[in-house]
Amino acid sequence: TLTLQNVVTGSSWRIAKTSDNSTIDSGTASSSTVTTTYNYVSETAVTIRVRKAGYKPFETGGTILGTGMTSWISQEVDNVYQP
Repeated sequence: TLTLQNVVTGSSWRIAKTSDNSTIDSGTASSSTVTTTYNYVSETAVTIRVRKAGYKPFETGGTILGTGMTSWISQEVDNVYQP
């Protein structure tokens, strides 16, 4: 199980393999916790990107282990953003 915690509802999110940028999963957050499944083969380095209008883009790295992965997301309000 791959889990993203503390996501702003309505944010677009993407988890991709760092090695070749291929998407593992992506979507739009319907709550502050995003959970998806992944068929574990080996440790996999990933890049996580989360974006929402009015917030600064958030990007972090992580590693999928045999026990899964949990990443805490820290989105900041973009005070310069003009819709």
